[in-house]
Amino acid sequence: MKDLFIETIRVRDKNTVELRDLHQERMVRTGKYLHWREVPAIPNLLEICPNDIEGDNIKCKITYHEKGISDISFTKYVKRKIDTLRIVVDNEIHYSLKSADRAELEKITHILNENEEAIIVRNGLLTDTTYSNLIIEIAGKLITPSRPLLEGVQRQHLISTGQIVCKDLTVDDLKIADRIFLINAMMPLEDCIGLERNSIIL
Repeated sequence: MKDLFIETIRVRDKNTVELRDLHQERMVRTGKYLHWREVPAIPNLLEICPNDIEGDNIKCKITYHEKGISDISFTKYVKRKIDTLRIVVDNEIHYSLKSADRAELEKITHILNENEEAIIVRNGLLTDTTYSNLIIEIAGKLITPSRPLLEGVQRQHLISTGQIVCKDLTVDDLKIADRIFLINAMMPLEDCIGLERNSIIL
């Protein structure tokens, strides 16, 4: 598992592959960091996406390694129901590469209740949840932690288009937040999970 990496890509309406170039760039960065000789290319997903999957929001999961792509799957994406956010402190956690080995994240997932998600705090700073990047709204401004566990492609897209800004954030910032948003490749800002400040267990 430690030698396997994943990209989760949103296929919308079976005719659009969202943020494909950013996913490929992250694969290249992964390969460069690990000193791979080659990095596999994302194939034409529209050509191989099954026609019998219902819904207009399809999750494509690519599993890859230095030798190439080992698996591509397509499933209907169902957004999780989350009612509560719990602060979890873990100063040792690392997930800077999108590895198929999610053991460190799963340790946190196992302590959560149903419909609950973690906001992970590392060395006093907000990072991510176990499966998404984090955005908080303060006085109308959308801010994402400047030191996430994983630099997600949706987060990268929103930064590059000027829709969000980066800043070191602490638990104190959550206390004055108007809303909290969870984003990832499957949940763009217009279709993400949004929660009120009172949903956070501080």
